[in-house]
Amino acid sequence: MRAIAITRIVLPLVDKAGDPDAASVLQFAQTNGYALVAAVTSFAAIGAFWLRHHTLFSRPAKFSPIVLKVNFLWLACIVCIPVATILDVGPARNRGGTSLYVMTIAATMTSSLVLKKCAALRDRRPDARRADLADWSPVLLLVSGAVAVRFAPQIGLFGLSILLLTRPVERLVRGRAPA
Repeated sequence: MRAIAITRIVLPLVDKAGDPDAASVLQFAQTNGYALVAAVTSFAAIGAFWLRHHTLFSRPAKFSPIVLKVNFLWLACIVCIPVATILDVGPARNRGGTSLYVMTIAATMTSSLVLKKCAALRDRRPDARRADLADWSPVLLLVSGAVAVRFAPQIGLFGLSILLLTRPVERLVRGRAPA
């Protein structure tokens, strides 16, 4: 499914690349720069979500029905990312496409964290509260990026670059100095 979701993001660009009116690769990149950034961003997001999902389910365990239900919610969010990406780069961008994209990523992050908590694969250590807060830091950063996009829509998906701070913020919250 990951390959299908990622491929679906790139298909509109493939169609545009095959346009006989495209004069050069540089012109294609200039004309479709935002769409290319959106495709790379979505590719990276789906890849990161799948890596975390793989890690969560790589250890054999018996999962409760709630874990399976939340997993289906997570899968539905993953499937929605290509649609949200296309709406963001298309004409709907100015009519809420970027907001829908950010909400889709936020829903995917949230379902991923809920899935992790429901699976209860990690033992509850004394520092578990800090770890829980650190786990939610990407969602909090994403909300900050969403606010930036809401009040400055011209930045588009570049507002999500705040997510590059995820690892340092997680390390800071966990009580370890950022690397």
